[in-house]
Amino acid sequence: METITVGGSYQSTSFTASPSSGQAPFTVQFTSTAPQGSNVGATVSFGDGTTGSLAYVPVCSGCSLQASVAHTYTSAGTYTATLISSTGATLGSATVTVNSGGTYGA
Repeated sequence: METITVGGSYQSTSFTASPSSGQAPFTVQFTSTAPQGSNVGATVSFGDGTTGSLAYVPVCSGCSLQASVAHTYTSAGTYTATLISSTGATLGSATVTVNSGGTYGA
């Protein structure tokens, strides 16, 4: 798991990719947290030409906000997924490595 924490006008936002490496086709869960009271709308650019939206919800009463989205990579490569705020600011990034499928034990 790779976690990147950044600061700025959105206070502190974390962005996680888990797992961060595997064989194609490979599904990664991207998770982001933001402090309570943050007004964060975000998009994830998965690095392969596609995007996904995040909807932040409270984890508990008085707790931080959390959002997640899953994405499946179908081709081998190294991808940089980027968390982008509704204002266009980059909030964080995570690198995902996808290996080509193969025959094992042959």
